[in-house]
Amino acid sequence: MLKEWRTELDSLLVEKQITESQVYRYKEELTNLLEEQEISKGARDIISKAAILTQTQLASHISNIVTKALSVVFPEKDLSFLIEFVQRRNTTEADLWIVENGNKYSVLESRGHGIADVVSLSLRVAYVLLHSNANVVVVDEPSRNVSKDKHRNVLKMLKSLSEELEVQFIIVTHSETFAEGADIVYKIKQNNNKSVVELLDK
Repeated sequence: MLKEWRTELDSLLVEKQITESQVYRYKEELTNLLEEQEISKGARDIISKAAILTQTQLASHISNIVTKALSVVFPEKDLSFLIEFVQRRNTTEADLWIVENGNKYSVLESRGHGIADVVSLSLRVAYVLLHSNANVVVVDEPSRNVSKDKHRNVLKMLKSLSEELEVQFIIVTHSETFAEGADIVYKIKQNNNKSVVELLDK
């Protein structure tokens, strides 16, 4: 009987050693996992901070381009453009604002279609500059919703953007103001259902 107890005790001691060994191994694995988790969290924090910094710099650069365009076309107004990056549904979205006399308005919210046109055009310029090596922007009727008395200001804005950002504009328009201010003018007319292109003297 004593011998059986001794055998059972030895067996239990072996099991205890195996269990202790497994517990030690699991503790080591847990420690490693916790360390990896900390490293991952640190990496995520760094990436998040870098993304925020990039977004802030991007927003500032784009805001400056659009604000300058607005100030040239509407010098009598206190207008600026603001981009705010916000988290919605686990994704980053950009809210676009017009700031007038310290008040924020959505670009599409009752600030006039002329302002929306200028914002849209200058955002397209910023997009082309940021996303491609091309420096040519083709625009169709850039002042469609801008009152005629502002057409010269829109032309001035385009020339300013062209010089400062080294971008060339190809403009399709019916506006005489744009034709007068362009460096090169082509007139396109229909002749027997064919388009005829004519270079006009400046």
